[in-house]
Amino acid sequence: MKKRIPLLLACLLLTGCGAETESYDQPPQVMVDDTLYITTGHPVPGQSSADTEVEGTITSEVDSSKSPTEDDQSNFGIGYGYRTGLHEGTLEVLIDGDWVIFATDDAKKSLDFTVESYGYRPD
Repeated sequence: MKKRIPLLLACLLLTGCGAETESYDQPPQVMVDDTLYITTGHPVPGQSSADTEVEGTITSEVDSSKSPTEDDQSNFGIGYGYRTGLHEGTLEVLIDGDWVIFATDDAKKSLDFTVESYGYRPD
């Protein structure tokens, strides 16, 4: 039994003995004009699914465990329209009929995404 313990420890340390490598999903992200935007999880105030004015479309994607590295690329799918947000550092993405606010790290730290602070975009 004493001879098996070092062998078992060596197996665990050197090979992982079949341990699975975990991959972690990143939050939804999109890159536009060499800027990475991350979802805030907040809808654009005052928008309906009928309002579909877009400036661009997401045309490529990476795995959800990665961050986009090219313009018009996301880690959550293709075909979604987007437009410039109301504030610097924000982007609005049309997902399943709803406009969702995405923001840079700096904008996420400095903005409040409530109606009173972000603003109301009427139809």
